[in-house]
Order: sequence, then C-alpha cells, then structure tokens
Amino acid sequence: MTSDNLRHQLGKASQYLKWVSLPADLKLTFISILPLILAQFIQRLYFIIDSRYVAMLGQQALVINSVQYNFLSLGQLIGMATAMSCLVFWKREENKGRQRSIFIKHISLNIIVCLFLCVISACFINKLSAAYGIDIHYLRIARTYLLIGLFNTLLQSILFCLDGVLIATGQQKAIFIISTFLTVSKLILNSIIVYVFFSGKITPQSVGIPLTLIALSTSFLLFIAVVYAFYVGLSKSKKDQAVTYRSIFNVWFSELSINLVKGGIPFILAYQLALIAKSGALLAAYQLTLQLTYVLCIPLLASMKLCVRDASEEISKQKVKQGVPEWWKKLFYFGLLPTLALLLLAVVFFKQAFLLFYNFIPSSNVYLFIPVYIFATLIGQIGNALSVPIRAKKASYLLTLAFIFNQFVFLLGGFEAIVVFGIATPLLAGLVFVLYCSMQVVANIGFIKFLSKKGESYVISC
Repeated sequence: MTSDNLRHQLGKASQYLKWVSLPADLKLTFISILPLILAQFIQRLYFIIDSRYVAMLGQQALVINSVQYNFLSLGQLIGMATAMSCLVFWKREENKGRQRSIFIKHISLNIIVCLFLCVISACFINKLSAAYGIDIHYLRIARTYLLIGLFNTLLQSILFCLDGVLIATGQQKAIFIISTFLTVSKLILNSIIVYVFFSGKITPQSVGIPLTLIALSTSFLLFIAVVYAFYVGLSKSKKDQAVTYRSIFNVWFSELSINLVKGGIPFILAYQLALIAKSGALLAAYQLTLQLTYVLCIPLLASMKLCVRDASEEISKQKVKQGVPEWWKKLFYFGLLPTLALLLLAVVFFKQAFLLFYNFIPSSNVYLFIPVYIFATLIGQIGNALSVPIRAKKASYLLTLAFIFNQFVFLLGGFEAIVVFGIATPLLAGLVFVLYCSMQVVANIGFIKFLSKKGESYVISC
C-alpha cells in the first residue's frame, strides 16, 4: 500500500472515529442525564411490580393483565408522542416565551385523543376478552379489570406527556420523585392486597377481589402523580405569547401517528400470538419480555428526549457547524451503548432476568422466542437512535410513513404468512420481529441520506 493510499484510508477511518468521540463536558453530561435514566428505570419497575404480583394469581390473571397492558402501552405511547412533539418546539428560537401555550395545547390534544380511544375501547371490552382466549369463568373479572385499566390508560397518557414537559423545563428531580413514589407505593400496596385478600387458591372467586384492588390502587397512585406533575410543569412554564394549534399540529400528528400504530398493533399481535400458542403462554411471554426490554432500553429512551430537545434548538438557530454535534456524543455514550450492552446481556441471561424481575419462568415451548425477540429489540434501538436528527428537523412524517409500511408489511404480514402457511412457531415469531426491526434501521439510514443530500441539516450532513 502506497503512502497516499494509507493516508486516504486513515482519513476515512478518522471520519468514522469522530462519531465516537467523548462529549466536551463528560461529568456535566453524566450528571444531567443520570437522574432521568434512574427516574425512568424506577418508573418502569412500577409495571413490572404489577406483573410480578398478578402472576401470583395464576395464568388467567396474567393473560388478563397482558391484555390490559396493551391499553396501558397505548396510553403511554400517546403521551410519549405528545411529549416528543413538545420537546421539538420547546427551545426553538422562534418559540421563546411561548412555553406555557405549547404546554397547554399539547396536553389538551393528548387528553382529547386518549379519552376518545378509551371510550371506543370500552364498548368492545367483552369481545376483546373473548378474542384473546380468556376463560369464560374469568370474563366478568376481566371486564372490571379492563374498564378500570382504561381509566388508568388515560392517566398514564397524561403522566407520560407531563414527563416531556418536566424534561423540557429541566425538572428531572420532579420526575425522579414521581417515579420513586409510584414504585415504592405500588410495591407496598400490592404486597398488602395479595397478602390480605388472596387465599392462595387460584379460582375465579379468590382472584377477582385482589385483581380489582390492584387495578384501583394503580388509579389512585397515578392520579396523585398527574396532579403533582401538572402543578410543577405549569409553574415552570413561561407565559408570554400564544402558539396556534395549527403551528404544532403537523409535528404532533406525525409523532402521534407513529405511536398510535405502535400502540394499536400489539392488539393484533396478541391475537396472532394467541393463535400460535393456544394456551396463552406465548402471549404472556411476549408481554413480559416487552416490559423487560423497555426497562433495558431506558438509557436510550431517556437520552433521546434530551437530545431531541437540544438538536431542535441547534437546528432552529440555523448556524452551520462543522464536526460532530454534542447531542450525538451524549446520545451515543449515555443512551445507545449502555442500551445495547444491557440487551446483549439479556439475550444470554434471559432466564435469570425473568426470575429476577418476575419470579416466573415461561413455558419451555416458548423459550426460543424470548432471546430472539430481545435481539430484535437490540437492532431496533439503532433505528431509534437514528430517528433523533430526523425528528429534530421536524421531518417526523418520514418516520410515520416508514413505520406504518414496515408494521403492516413486515410485522403483521410476516405473522400472517407463518400462520397461513402453517409454519408458525415461537422461534419464527421471534424472527419476524428481527426482520421488522432490521427494516426500520434501513429506512432511517435512507432518510438521513435523503435529508443530507437536500442539505436540510448540518446535524445530519456533517
């Protein structure tokens, strides 16, 4: 190799290596991101605690809880979409002094959409319970539990939206307080409920009361958390000028569309998974693994919120900078790398993880699904990290189009194919998730290249 070729290769290598350079102020970045990561980790333990105690009430209670978790996930995703939209607008140059108006308009849109979906869902509770194979003797219990769950879905949606406002105003401490309160209180209340009201015999009569009380305790705690978060968020928002619904609608609707599809698809997936494993074992394993992977993805999810806010601010100033933006360094070291490492460990030690979090071992016939699904999630987080500059440029519509296409073609289409051709197994179900997540990564890389060619953002093209 000639010296010119060597210099050329070294130059190309340096272009890639600059993207893994450390943040300028490593200690300050760590201090700012760590409380948020811890808060969201504690917050996710809140749901795992519910699943752990519901699992004590038997397989049918766990299936009912799995159906309800779909509703809660939908509420969370609506709240997260609204929070992400709020963060896009919060620190932009043109929105100085308009934060309270941004806050109020986003929270009102969030409530309207989630309330509408909850009312519609309430009309089909009985049909949903029957469709997911809930035992006929548990249908009345399921109806009560799921109706309370719809109210919790609304509260959960509002709380996740308020999380975005608290991040935008730098109130990570308040998020930590809320998360700790919810998790500790839930642990205490669930322990009391199961100890006092559950006889130990798994029958519809003995399971009904403790399962209902677990749902009601969730409502009580979420209501307190929402009131506190709303008060803090409102008091820290600057009030000066108003923004119009029209100015925020496109970005908000693009984020909402992604998350509505993401929240709606699990209902179809749950039905398809129930077809693959009639006993409900695969459905329960899927929901528990989903909760577990969400916890392991918290470093990236928390970092993304901060980085969308910071990247949007940089882009709105329209100052072209050379080199790697600071927000990417934060995202890479405090979000992407820790998340990939945790997921890789979970792929190898998934049995131990289930014992640690749930004190529960899934049926042996669904073992292969769990590590493959976790590996699919690992691939998907690369795509999530790549979505930050696209969102910051207010090009969320591109993510929406790709997400809907991939969900219906590769995810639902893949599941339908293995069911129709009679080759459906837990392993193939996991491989469908791998295909879907891989296509998400490919799509986001394509969008970044597309925006770079258009010269849309220095954040992408540097």
